[in-house]
Amino acid sequence: MLESLKTPILDGERALAGAAIHIVRGCDAILELHSMLVELSERCDQSGAMDDLKYFLSRPKFANKIPALLLFCSTYPPRNSSEIEAVILLYEYQVAGIGGHVFVADYHGGDRTVIAPPRFRAQVAYRGSAALLSKGALAVQLTYQTDIDRPEEFTVPSAGDNSGWRWASSVRRMHGYVPLEDSYDATLASFGKHTRRNLRAARRHAQKAVGYTFVVDPVLTKEEFLSFNRISAYPVPDELAAWRHKAMDYISDRLFLGIRGANGEWLSIIGGRRPRNGTFVEWQMNRADMGPLSLGTLMRSHLIEHEVERGSKRLYLVGGTSHSMKYAFGSEHFVDFAAARGVLPAFLLRHLARPLMSENTFLVQAFADPKLNWQSW
Repeated sequence: MLESLKTPILDGERALAGAAIHIVRGCDAILELHSMLVELSERCDQSGAMDDLKYFLSRPKFANKIPALLLFCSTYPPRNSSEIEAVILLYEYQVAGIGGHVFVADYHGGDRTVIAPPRFRAQVAYRGSAALLSKGALAVQLTYQTDIDRPEEFTVPSAGDNSGWRWASSVRRMHGYVPLEDSYDATLASFGKHTRRNLRAARRHAQKAVGYTFVVDPVLTKEEFLSFNRISAYPVPDELAAWRHKAMDYISDRLFLGIRGANGEWLSIIGGRRPRNGTFVEWQMNRADMGPLSLGTLMRSHLIEHEVERGSKRLYLVGGTSHSMKYAFGSEHFVDFAAARGVLPAFLLRHLARPLMSENTFLVQAFADPKLNWQSW
């Protein structure tokens, strides 16, 4: 499904001058543009952001949402990526199979929501939100990466007769990644003394206790994978575990590592992606009945060494970690932006947002946060 519309061209927006915003809906239609989106992300200093698009579009968590790609393009369909100036990837909630006119980003990190040159991300975010609001959207939430030392200077365009539109934004600092050096020892040197000691000691203790082997690209059937998930410390529903097993085939350069005891039983399994901007750990499973072995620390020790040897420079733990290694993380800054039309945010929260969204999304948080400064468009 495709819709097309024009939005006002902003002063100074030379890279986007003359572009229309085309709204492409549905997984299949978006995936047809995959190679162009990968090239665009390279051009916008967001290397790797769109590498594993099929993986993200297939997630069970987003099965009740319709993916929508806002394509800033002078002509449609584009013949090559150079005709695309920017894109925004959002998801629309559904109610009884019908679009609910509420659009949200898929990930709090924001690395694949707004794909645009750094100096234009704020403009793209506002113009994209305005395009959706003008087409009847009730609420829009998105996130984009920013350089806190170079805050964008941008005047919000007038909404014309749509004076009921309101927006709010805030800058969020995230401990995003572990910087990986040229060697394992050099990487550990950036950690605290306690963390370094634990990462090294975990190997000795586990080898003495159970005798283990570190396995690259472990081979597990779906049934074996599901069984291991059920005995892990934080099991997920079978549906999600089955998708994780299958989705390894959707990733162009997958991260799939395991630790196996001398008796042949799996102790820890980890999965993720290796786009060109680093290594991303999407999930980890550790046996729940072997707490004294510190299996999480043991796997992280091997993970860091393995990725250093492969030449990766950044290690991201999606969703964060409680491990003390988080204190060595580098930081990144993101802007959380929310907009609503026709109603006050508090009214929207009470009567629409919570019934639509059972999960605690950034959209719900934004509307519930009394400290946010909501402004008229």
